[in-house]
Amino acid sequence: MKKGAGKSKGSSFERWVAKQLSLWLTDGKDATQLIRSVLSGGWSARGANQVGDLAANGPMGEAFRKVFAVECKHHREIDLWDAWTIQDGGKWLRWWGKLLDEAVIAGLEPMLIMRANRKPDMVGLRHQLVRRIWSLMESDADTIPFVTFHQYNLTLVPLTSMLKGKIEWFLPGVKTSLS
Repeated sequence: MKKGAGKSKGSSFERWVAKQLSLWLTDGKDATQLIRSVLSGGWSARGANQVGDLAANGPMGEAFRKVFAVECKHHREIDLWDAWTIQDGGKWLRWWGKLLDEAVIAGLEPMLIMRANRKPDMVGLRHQLVRRIWSLMESDADTIPFVTFHQYNLTLVPLTSMLKGKIEWFLPGVKTSLS
């Protein structure tokens, strides 16, 4: 990869995630409810109360951001075996730990969305949230693949599975209508 191309790759992924989440929040009606934040995770260094890579750009985006802090990571390789073979769990668990700390301080739920080259996108959520959401699902819960790392309070699910879920499971009491 060319020098500096990683930043472009990450920025493109953040914009793609913002669009996918916006469409999910609005039942496919608006792709702009969330946007890549200007400083993309650099807010805390400036003393601002913004955590994560996405910012609100509309009412559904605002409702989402009142609950979740989203961190987006696109790397060549994300090795889940690192959780067992590296003492601190490796880079992807360090991303989770940093996001979890920042989100808890801000009173938000952490959501880590990861992409590795030629692999399915994954979403990391706190285990308790996934259990609550799974309890709201009917028969689909048994068909969704997931892996839980209890020691890190983390459950990984495929992004495609999360995007098939009802937004109301994630944002109780929020309507998906923009009208």
